[in-house]
Amino acid sequence: MPRIRLNYKHYNAFLKKIENGIYKKRYPQDLVLFHCYSKMRMEIALHAFRCLKKYLPPKKMQENPFRCGLHSFLVHIKSAVDSFTEEINLLYEIDPKLKTSGWRMSIEKLQQTKNWKKLEHENSKLFTEISNTIDADWFRELKTLRDEEAIHGRISGKNWQVELGGSSPITTVGIRKVPDSITRCPNTPSETIPDLKTWCLDILKETNRFLERCYKLM
Repeated sequence: MPRIRLNYKHYNAFLKKIENGIYKKRYPQDLVLFHCYSKMRMEIALHAFRCLKKYLPPKKMQENPFRCGLHSFLVHIKSAVDSFTEEINLLYEIDPKLKTSGWRMSIEKLQQTKNWKKLEHENSKLFTEISNTIDADWFRELKTLRDEEAIHGRISGKNWQVELGGSSPITTVGIRKVPDSITRCPNTPSETIPDLKTWCLDILKETNRFLERCYKLM
């Protein structure tokens, strides 16, 4: 697989706008800080993905390093999105009270009615872009897998499964689409199961493209 490179064209252009003082000088330091965090978390997710690939498919004794790579990938790719929403919060003053209360913006907080309406008023094109993304299959899968595995430590979900472990080394790790009424499909041919390596790479690219589209609109 060729070396993966993330695109930061509009990220860098937005950074120049901040540094040149185009935006409100009330938040220059925090805005630059969280802008850097967003990129840093994308880069950590990329590194975690490279580590994760070494353990696919994981043998019996490789479950811990496999989960370490997977957890790091899931946590940081989602954190990059949340860090980006704090940039939005600072730029458009969506909820200034968050900072004083010790909290920061997240994609979930951004979708709260009062915040959602304010973003639509401040930047309707950005609002539409984010609305479309949070309804996309890839983002729902990312959030579900992050919540179920990286937070709760179990690989399971409503519409997909990831096969891992067992008494013997496994041969397939992947996301399997299954009907809601079915909890396990042991006879499904492995070639019909999307490879986790491919899925993570797609998520990485989709997140990068999403952030780039957003920065272009800001």
